[in-house]
Amino acid sequence: MIDKGDVTMKQCPACKKTYDDNTMFCKECGVALGTMVKSNMQQEALYNKNGVYEASDANIVTKPQQKYVPDKGIKKMFFSTQGRLNRKRYILRGLVIGAATSVGSMIATSLVTGALLSESIPMLIVSALLVLLMIILPVVSGFMLAVRRWHDLNKPGILALTNILILPGLYVLFAKGTEGPNKYGPDPLEISSEI
Repeated sequence: MIDKGDVTMKQCPACKKTYDDNTMFCKECGVALGTMVKSNMQQEALYNKNGVYEASDANIVTKPQQKYVPDKGIKKMFFSTQGRLNRKRYILRGLVIGAATSVGSMIATSLVTGALLSESIPMLIVSALLVLLMIILPVVSGFMLAVRRWHDLNKPGILALTNILILPGLYVLFAKGTEGPNKYGPDPLEISSEI
């Protein structure tokens, strides 16, 4: 960390850019900000008599890199664009969305049929809203999963819009994610023991 008065900053070990203490990964090169540079007083002692900085391993204090912690709860699992999602979780969550949509569609179809047969306007409105919900929720959740899958490939989430095309959709489905941490978070294959 770099001490700037009351503000503590992290420094990227690769490109030397500085970030606030809450930033986990370098926005330029994607390296985990797990290294801390010693304080200003300690740094001044690192300059030789010619004013040249003498870097060595003794000048850097390291802390462990953050490991991936699996999502907990429906909101984090299906309705978040933060972080990364590996192939296995992407496929399994897609199957869960598909199964839930199928069951919900059968229920909605039964309600619409019952509302039409009974000619009940309030029931028809409720069942139409349920049908609308069964269309919107899977699309939104699927898009958010695709954003996180693109993040695993170290690409911007906006590319999830291209998943409706065959080749980008297949690429996201089968491409191996970035090994190690990238600018979107820790590697989802390196699971933390703090589960």
